[in-house]
Amino acid sequence: MNCPSCSKKINPKAIRCPYCKTVLVSKEKFSETVKKRKEKSLETEKKDFIKSGRNTLLIVGGLNIIPLFIYLSQGDDLSAIIQGIIAGIFLGLGLLATKAPYAALLSGIIVYLLVIGLSALADPESIVKGIFVKIIVIYYLFKGMLAANKFKKKYKNKDILDAA
Repeated sequence: MNCPSCSKKINPKAIRCPYCKTVLVSKEKFSETVKKRKEKSLETEKKDFIKSGRNTLLIVGGLNIIPLFIYLSQGDDLSAIIQGIIAGIFLGLGLLATKAPYAALLSGIIVYLLVIGLSALADPESIVKGIFVKIIVIYYLFKGMLAANKFKKKYKNKDILDAA
């Protein structure tokens, strides 16, 4: 399609010529189209916020599955069960994040710090073991929680924590 004003080739879905800025549709259709595009953009942004938090929790859950297999191969059934429960908690929080991202990420941070603390009580050397992975996980959990908090404020999202 060519612009009726400048005759340059343009996208047939364009509502305005990118070259000469001529409006190619009626005023009513222009306003309606701009409004629809903004709504679509906001929906995409909302989905990205939720997806980011959800993926963080699912990755942490997946990372906790790795030690599960190590414990099973070593015959340490009790540690394998505990690790499986921890992985299940994070995977469950990942699913919850689609409905309540802030509550899920806050719970994830609390659970992760609690697990690290309990591990340190049982074996003080466990704090140093895997310290870089722990720092990275905590960083991404906090980053996800900040994004969820921004989402909550920007879209006035009611989360599970707001029900009380």
